[in-house]
This record gives sequence, C-alpha cells and structure tokens, in this order.
Amino acid sequence: MVLMCDLMIPLDDIGEINKGQVPYIDWAESKVGWSFLDDIQNRFSVDGTWWLFQRILREPTLKRRFVQSMEPLQWRQWAMKQYKQHLVHL
Repeated sequence: MVLMCDLMIPLDDIGEINKGQVPYIDWAESKVGWSFLDDIQNRFSVDGTWWLFQRILREPTLKRRFVQSMEPLQWRQWAMKQYKQHLVHL
C-alpha cells in the first residue's frame, strides 16, 4: 500500500485507483527473497525492471520530490533517505 500511495500515485481525479496506470501484480508469494518481478505469473505489459524508474522521471510530482537535476541525473539524497526511513518505521 505504501508503494501504491507514495510512488505509483495511481489515483484518478476522484481518488480512485486508476488501473490503467499500474501493472497488475500477483502478491500470492511472501517468502523472503521472492520478487514479484521474477514471478512468471506477473507478465507485465511494461518493463518491470525499469517501470518505476521511468515513472519517477515522467510523473511531475515524483520528479520534483526525488530528482535534483536531469543533466546529469542526480537524485535528492535527503528525499531518498527520508523515504527509506519512512519504510523502515512501518
């Protein structure tokens, strides 16, 4: 849910999940080391390896939050650290 709300921002104009913006993920497995990107049940219509990276660069809200500059690409280190701390405290 954190990934959905904080990074994917998949909501439409009325606050509903816009299913056209996010790939379907089968969350059936929960063992340590499992990655939904490697699961054969999750055949994405997008490149799962780079999708979130590209979304951050295309989505203005995420870009402002995490990208310091584009040429060369530099991340806002404090924003990355803050987000990581947020995840650890959940």
